[in-house]
Amino acid sequence: ASIVIGAPFSTSHFAERPFINSFALGIPFLTRTEPAVSKLNHECNNNDGTRSIRILHSPSHPAAKGTPRIVQAIKNLQNKGYAIDFVLIQGKPNREVLDEIAQCDFVVDQAYSDTPMAGFATEAAWFGKPAVVGGYGLDRLKPFIPEGMWPPSLTCHPDEIEQAIEYLITNSEARIQLGKAAQRFVREKWSAIEVAKRYLRIVEEDIPDEWWFDPRQVTYLEGCGQPVERSKEIICRMVKTFGKK
Repeated sequence: ASIVIGAPFSTSHFAERPFINSFALGIPFLTRTEPAVSKLNHECNNNDGTRSIRILHSPSHPAAKGTPRIVQAIKNLQNKGYAIDFVLIQGKPNREVLDEIAQCDFVVDQAYSDTPMAGFATEAAWFGKPAVVGGYGLDRLKPFIPEGMWPPSLTCHPDEIEQAIEYLITNSEARIQLGKAAQRFVREKWSAIEVAKRYLRIVEEDIPDEWWFDPRQVTYLEGCGQPVERSKEIICRMVKTFGKK
């Protein structure tokens, strides 16, 4: 390849030469129509007149997204007395997912992410809805992201997913402000036109130095899409089968 584009903690472990950091380019999202219903807050009142918090989770792969962990966190919070209207949607057309995003207060993207804003969180951000995103190395990833290109999500360690959800439930102003920041980011930094302009710079060999990433900087080993215990199990089995070389 003339140019390789990759993510620091996803695709760089076996790279042998520098590549373009995908975070310098962004994830474009473009919808031709707004969802059928677009609200900052849905209407779901309880018997005492208070409003439930509507939380959406839409996993493409429940095991990889940590859905059982997220569902348990929601149940724990409901048992603590929080009025939560939890929506879990799977296997539905994207149109329906976007409509659900429009009616929620915030989304829980996943528990084992290698990016603070993957596809579903990007869609939510487009409509001003913040996302809770869990991941093992997100705090260590931030120094490798070009200035101004860190996506605004509420990130946390997988073990702290319940606390992160609780924070957005109890802090309405922070929830609204994070949603606005995420929307501004994806509509300005990650718009299809802006992302295309960056790819054009690569084609024209006008590549800023800060876009390059040296894979020798990577020390992250926890992986993505599964608990760290599962990653350790797989690595141990591979070493046992193939040796250390």
